[in-house]
Amino acid sequence: MLGRYGVRFFYEHPVAVVDRGKVGLWHPDFWLPDFGVAIEYNGVVQDKDYAQGVEHKKAVYKAVGLPCVYVNPAALQGCWPKRIKGQIRSVLAERLAKFDALEA
Repeated sequence: MLGRYGVRFFYEHPVAVVDRGKVGLWHPDFWLPDFGVAIEYNGVVQDKDYAQGVEHKKAVYKAVGLPCVYVNPAALQGCWPKRIKGQIRSVLAERLAKFDALEA
């Protein structure tokens, strides 16, 4: 999908995060450098431990200000490229709104 849209991306590109007080390198599934957005594919469903790990990852990414779109198998049904593109657009719109809200 990314290639079809001409979106430049890196697979498992390292990003620095602070997790439990320690700096470390994590590797989101896809990094979109032109948009400053990561994409994580969460492919294991109905596994409590995996789900807890996903929630922890979301919290860490949020804490360090790393915008991320999360995709699971259900999200890849039907017209999924349009849906994921919309999720990326929403992340970018939210970031732009925060910037526009800054006082001059």
